[in-house]
Amino acid sequence: MRHAHFSCRRASALLLFLVCLVLLSARSWAEDMRRWAFVGVWDRSMPLVDAACREAGVAAAFFSSHDFAQAKSDDDASRYELVFVLNIGSEDAPAITERLKRAKAANPRQRILALDKRGSQADLEKAELLLPDEALISYWRPNGKVNIQRMVRYCLVKHLGQPGAVESPVLIPEYGYYDPEQEDAFDSFERYVEFKTSRKRWNTEAPTATLIIQQSFWITRDLKVVDAQIRALEKRGLNVAVVFGDREGRINALLRATKPTVIVEDRHGSMWQSNALLKELNVPYLRPISMLASTVEEWSRDPRGLSHRDIGMFMALQESWGTLEPVVVGGLKANIQGFRLHEPIPDRIEAFAARAARWASLRRKPNAEKKIAVIYYNKSLGQDDLMRGSPTGGFLDAPESLVRFLPKLKEAGYSLENVPSSSADVIAAMKKGGRNIGPWAQGDLEKMADEGNPILIPLSTYTRWFQEKLSEENRKAVIEKFGPPPGRIMVVQRNGEPQIVLPRIELGNVILTPQPERGEKQDEKLLHSRDIPPPHNYLAFYWWLEEQFKADTIVHWGTHGTLELLPGKEAGLSKECWSDICAGHLPVVDLWIIDNLGEATLARRRSYAEIVDHMVPPAMSAGLNEEFKTLHEDIHKYRTLEAGLLKEEFRKTISEQARKARLDEAINPGPKDQPLPDEAIVRLDDHLHNLYESRTPLRLHVLGEPPLPEEMAPYLTSILGDSFLNHLDAARQGTPAAFDNLQQRREEAGRFLDAAFQGKETAGFQFTADLKKDIEFAGEMRARLLKAGDELSGLITALDGKYVEAGPGPDPIRN
Repeated sequence: MRHAHFSCRRASALLLFLVCLVLLSARSWAEDMRRWAFVGVWDRSMPLVDAACREAGVAAAFFSSHDFAQAKSDDDASRYELVFVLNIGSEDAPAITERLKRAKAANPRQRILALDKRGSQADLEKAELLLPDEALISYWRPNGKVNIQRMVRYCLVKHLGQPGAVESPVLIPEYGYYDPEQEDAFDSFERYVEFKTSRKRWNTEAPTATLIIQQSFWITRDLKVVDAQIRALEKRGLNVAVVFGDREGRINALLRATKPTVIVEDRHGSMWQSNALLKELNVPYLRPISMLASTVEEWSRDPRGLSHRDIGMFMALQESWGTLEPVVVGGLKANIQGFRLHEPIPDRIEAFAARAARWASLRRKPNAEKKIAVIYYNKSLGQDDLMRGSPTGGFLDAPESLVRFLPKLKEAGYSLENVPSSSADVIAAMKKGGRNIGPWAQGDLEKMADEGNPILIPLSTYTRWFQEKLSEENRKAVIEKFGPPPGRIMVVQRNGEPQIVLPRIELGNVILTPQPERGEKQDEKLLHSRDIPPPHNYLAFYWWLEEQFKADTIVHWGTHGTLELLPGKEAGLSKECWSDICAGHLPVVDLWIIDNLGEATLARRRSYAEIVDHMVPPAMSAGLNEEFKTLHEDIHKYRTLEAGLLKEEFRKTISEQARKARLDEAINPGPKDQPLPDEAIVRLDDHLHNLYESRTPLRLHVLGEPPLPEEMAPYLTSILGDSFLNHLDAARQGTPAAFDNLQQRREEAGRFLDAAFQGKETAGFQFTADLKKDIEFAGEMRARLLKAGDELSGLITALDGKYVEAGPGPDPIRN
């Protein structure tokens, strides 16, 4: 026994000795390794670079631009023999340059090399730190495992004097078609289809989703998100063609060959030179998001959703091209080595694929078979403000616009019946069976349920949806605010069971229906509430549209409703966000005033809406009424007087007029029984001046209707602004005109434009270069304003599932 115990102790000691030897050897080996730093390299390239460096006995250190700029005390940059730079943030460039200056001074043999050319490397070039090497770039650009290995070998020989042969870069396809079941790329669409057909993954009768990815995704095999999208889209009956490449000319040819039903873009940033091809192909242009700046876990935890960098990369840069469907389908995830590669988010992949399939169906389905829900905002729980035909509805005469639109829809082949002939008919139908009713008017609701034509959702049906579509946490949130299903709003008892009432007006395959109220009472605070979930009848409304009405698309009629304002992430929604829950898989089209860019962006990002804009009504200078004109004139007289009794009398008069008009409350926080001090009179003068200069719409806008002939010249004068008035004054011949006020100058300018458009003589003015430019611009604006009919055709283009070109904003006066 003692012998066995002694042997065990000897074995333990020997094992400990071997472990120490291994650790010491590893430490010695690590200290002997060459050290190279890589700054601003793509995450997806790091595994390839790291593996190639390890094979060559090099320890690679990777830094983001920001991290390298923020030097750590324990990280001496001079210890790196070679420093490779790629994507440097412009804000980091000065600090990186200074750090590398110090490193170079401490280690003169250090070499700083660019993997590829970037404008942000200018500071390094000016400091003469960057060593030019075109051969190095020729390895990096095609990339891939073999080229990275050869690049490392090239640097050892060329820059560090290690003996050995250097091999040239291998040619890597710059463009082609990708399929996950084939290692090599396809250069021919015919061969690509033949291959997919042999795998029973191509149906010539099915719609085609063409997915565009960057070449670097294919080279670095960072394709998990792409492969997941392919599987999900194919599962929904779509052919999927994947095109990779970065040069627009090559991409265009590959893309045309696929004859897409929908285009899905999964490249970073904005890669197009123009939207000519998008207009030519004329199909929905979808833009899912595979995050570059956040891990899936970070996105999931962050109440904002997307980081500012990802918003800039995937939304701000893309939306001007007319993109749709900003669904987050993937993000970064660190692998076992610590490198962050793209990882799909399964439920978001499925949600995006389902929405893409609906857009493909919208593009191919005959118009006569399509079902459309036109949703209007019934601001209050009563008969007032139906369809928001008021300034609060984005200055759109929504009922009259609908009367103009429905016949155009019928002409386009959509199946409609009982089309109302006037806005009065529309409003009468809404009052009878198309309005929300508060809990305090249960008798009105009972009458609508009996005499109108509403949808009644049985409690059993709604409860099933409630259980299937909501997480336990979201179910609790709804019950906490509105009680258990079916809640207390828009509920009647029929057939022995509670029923949720959804008002509607049937017009064949098109229905008109009010968006449900956000709560049980008329509380405008709920409109923008990010804490209170939608009530039961709100959820039932959107779920019924998808599950039972089976809408091909929904149209929110006018600016704006509440879908885009529901609680959830700011951008990059998750399955727990209420806007995503309600939108489901329905294509959404929003009719939106051109002047409201901020909330249009919200609708695009938070309810996946395609925005079709409409013009603002013509706006003119508001001017002042007689009472305010008198007050304004008295202030001007007051300000010209010397101190004394007369000036004080004017002060009293001005103070009395201001109090009578209740203007003193805004401009004078002091005692109300005292004359206004000088500073308050100055503020009052500024306020009246702003009122005078402000512009007010003459009427509500009717969809497809341009400004009236008598409105055109004054409106164009407002668009041209004060510079036009100044140019007109400078071009005046003879004695300068005397005007009592600015309005008279504008009226003269309007008459001048009218005469110029009609080719009449404009006596008294010399046509200066500035004036000619003004008239030319006014002519262009006039031509655009006269094309108001495009508003109607643009809406039908969206419903046809075609490409809707993005346009500028805000309104012409402010743009």
